[in-house]
Amino acid sequence: MKRTSAVLVAGLLALSCGYAARADEDRGAPSGKPLRVETTWEPVNQSLTDLINSGAKLVSAGFGMGGPTATIVKDGHYILCGIETPGGLAERKIAESECYRIN
Repeated sequence: MKRTSAVLVAGLLALSCGYAARADEDRGAPSGKPLRVETTWEPVNQSLTDLINSGAKLVSAGFGMGGPTATIVKDGHYILCGIETPGGLAERKIAESECYRIN
């Protein structure tokens, strides 16, 4: 299972690097060619904790969306969650997550 997760994370990183490289190439693209395409971004009304406790599997973790992020998969759907950690300038007392389904 750990090997599968590592391979999946490596694949997602490779895809994101490839996207960044293509984005640079697209800057010189002829007019009329879209530089960006529509992507699903559907809010999920569950916390990251609840999603994981109900069977979601962690695919990757990193930083983005203003703090730590986690990508999980549940029932064939990939979900990206931004996490606001306790403390910081807002003196937040609890962690909160904001999750979006991307497929």
